[in-house]
Amino acid sequence: MKIENISHRALLIFLILFDILLITFSVTFPEDPKAYFKEFQLITWISALKLLTISYITWEVYKIRNNETATKGFNSQSKIWFLIAIGFLFLFLDEVALIHENIDKAVHIIFSIEETGLTDRLDDLIVVIYAVVGIFVLRHYKNEILKFKDAIPYIIIGFFFLILRIVIDILTNRSDIIPKFISNEELLTDLENFLAVTEGAGKLIAESLFIVAFYFCLRSVLKMQKA
Repeated sequence: MKIENISHRALLIFLILFDILLITFSVTFPEDPKAYFKEFQLITWISALKLLTISYITWEVYKIRNNETATKGFNSQSKIWFLIAIGFLFLFLDEVALIHENIDKAVHIIFSIEETGLTDRLDDLIVVIYAVVGIFVLRHYKNEILKFKDAIPYIIIGFFFLILRIVIDILTNRSDIIPKFISNEELLTDLENFLAVTEGAGKLIAESLFIVAFYFCLRSVLKMQKA
């Protein structure tokens, strides 16, 4: 089946249903609801696969748009697809190699910094920087993105879920914020489990939305190429 024959809405339904089933499975079967959401567990590998998929899709868009665009170099609006493809490839590597987490540890070791609630969240700050860079790139090359207006809502909602994930990660990075407001151990455990699952779900849904957004762009340029 050709890519052009699969609508982005059908892909959206498939991916969201897949995410729901995956999350339901992940919290139902293990004794620990957070088990599959920990590093190098099921959710990590599914997330990595999605990031690699986004990189591939946007690389395909780049190859087509770069050939269609007369202007070359990074002044060309089509270069956004190259930057997105490389960016998501880096995020894939980050997911499987824990790059931002290891930068956090390296900074503490190199500068002999005593770990505190603030410095321990350096890895969260790095993820925020990733998001800010992504927004800056989209803003800088907005004229290219505006050619695919139907993709924009998916990108915006995807960033919402990404920000939700970052906020939850900051709150749950270590047990020094939530316990100040909740003293009941059972309630605290339930809340921490819920937030861990919500963080993982937010990441998966954000990635699904980005896949749909950029798949729409790929489908569009393939249709324009054949027109």
